Amino acid sequence: MWDQQTLAVGWGDFFYAGYFHTMSSDPWFLSDVLMIPFVGFSIVTAIKLFLLISCLLLAGAFLLFFRALDLPPRTSAVLLLLAFFANPQFLGRILLGRPFTIMSAITIVILMAIITRRFLLLGILMAVAVLLSQLFVFPLLLSLGGTVWYLVSGQRKNAQRLFLALLLGVSAGLLIHPLPGAYLHYLFTVFPRIPFLKTLHLGTEMGSAMGNATTSIVMLGIIALLHITLFARGHKHQAFASGLLFLDALLIFFGIAFFLWIRAIDIFWPLLIVTLAMLISIDPHIIEETMRKILPRNVAQSRTPLYIIGAYCTCVILSAAVGFYIANTANNLDAFAESLTSIPPNSHVMNVDWHLIPPELAVRPDLIYATGIDPSFNYVADDAGGYELLDLLYNAPIIQRRPTVIDGDAWTKQLLIYYPLTDFISIDRKRYDSFLPALRNAKQLAEWTNTGSLAIFAVQNREEL
Repeated sequence: MWDQQTLAVGWGDFFYAGYFHTMSSDPWFLSDVLMIPFVGFSIVTAIKLFLLISCLLLAGAFLLFFRALDLPPRTSAVLLLLAFFANPQFLGRILLGRPFTIMSAITIVILMAIITRRFLLLGILMAVAVLLSQLFVFPLLLSLGGTVWYLVSGQRKNAQRLFLALLLGVSAGLLIHPLPGAYLHYLFTVFPRIPFLKTLHLGTEMGSAMGNATTSIVMLGIIALLHITLFARGHKHQAFASGLLFLDALLIFFGIAFFLWIRAIDIFWPLLIVTLAMLISIDPHIIEETMRKILPRNVAQSRTPLYIIGAYCTCVILSAAVGFYIANTANNLDAFAESLTSIPPNSHVMNVDWHLIPPELAVRPDLIYATGIDPSFNYVADDAGGYELLDLLYNAPIIQRRPTVIDGDAWTKQLLIYYPLTDFISIDRKRYDSFLPALRNAKQLAEWTNTGSLAIFAVQNREEL
């Protein structure tokens, strides 16, 4: 955007194959615009600054919600600590430096707007959400749920106002978007289809949360216990009037989504936190009363639970720090630059490892790639054969055990049939070490470089295809 001095830049500018090559759009338009102020920094520093601002916005959104509930500062501080550092999956997501964090912040404020009946604010935020990312579908679903809640509770006028604000906000966002036609095509034909392509090897965020949901399950259990205490103390009317039952319905819906697709943690975990906040706002003594029933008196009346929370959050922070250190070591940008630096500008590179597109684009944005974002974008572009050919290599353990299971020459010929514009092939040296000899024997390839993170092969002898 900065280089071309235009906001109408689609992802198709970076790909010569896959969906975005055929229908170039920018599902992260506003997120990309928000990165423009950081173009003067190195890419790593820019992402860190974007990440910091995103986290500050998320913290501000939580505090706005807590303030709307009139929670004491100490309670708000503990809840904020839990929101950021109690769930390893959520912490990992917000530290990726992507639009997820800002979308979570917007969703929290939209939820506050629904409960406090601030429909103008909701409409404005929905327009921003549409421009920010395709993930605006989450606050959209949440707002539709708010409309149903108002109807069920007999507040028909509020339901109409909410729906009108929602409709105007979404429409405004789509009208402002610089590539509205391509964006709508993506939203209706690709985005809702990908999560259900379970037979494909998608990114981990599209997988189930089963086996990675311990913290969320524990929080669900705590909230269930607090509900029992709340109703036992005679707060049934307040639970309905305050919107707690609306939050419970959202928890059920997004909880199911979370266990199907772990990426729903972006909304599910904040919902758990705000539901906990709502319970405390209805009955400020609910935590103490619940602890008296399930814990020894000396523990329930001490600060031990707070110390446990603090120690646990510290462990999560240290674990995340170690994990990112290991990831940074494995994805050192200098190692990628060493591999890609000699490739001529504007070359078409078949990057077999779709998940490595971030470091590849970071060091060589002047190259045009075949895969990225998610492998399913090659599949949905009527290129199932090409996807299946690449999928043979995604199953690395098979190749490592049986390096000759794939004929390198035959694989290369098929690859160039599906992707005829390819000039170079890049492949992870470490992951596919045992398969590299097969590629070296391919008649259509010549090894270009074998240093750094990637092995690079140049395409030759096209006339033999």
